[in-house]
Amino acid sequence: MNMVYQPPGSNLCGPAVVASIAGVTLDAAISACGKCGLTRSSHLKTGLAVFGWEVGQRKAPRCLPRVDTWLVRVAWADRKTHWVILADGHFYDPAHGIDPSYSDWGGRVTSIWPILRNNNQSLHISN
Repeated sequence: MNMVYQPPGSNLCGPAVVASIAGVTLDAAISACGKCGLTRSSHLKTGLAVFGWEVGQRKAPRCLPRVDTWLVRVAWADRKTHWVILADGHFYDPAHGIDPSYSDWGGRVTSIWPILRNNNQSLHISN
């Protein structure tokens, strides 16, 4: 997986996460998601499906079955939310980069969805 970063000050974290997982450009991910700007999980699921990826059922953050990669929604005290990827024990944030502990940025994981590989695809992480 090559990290795709959202433009500074933008609300494109969702499409950037889709682009990172699918290995496509940010513009291609925006088109696949059908939304430019603030996104919901349904937009990200649609975008990933266009590129052959499946997203499993939402889980509580404390219930982590054995899946390597997760789509994660993080919330801050001001109630704003942000999309990141959790893979190999690290958070991949399209705005801030890669970090093993999201608590340093004041975020709280609120929801997670397993990313299921499709057609024998696999994620190889790099930045």
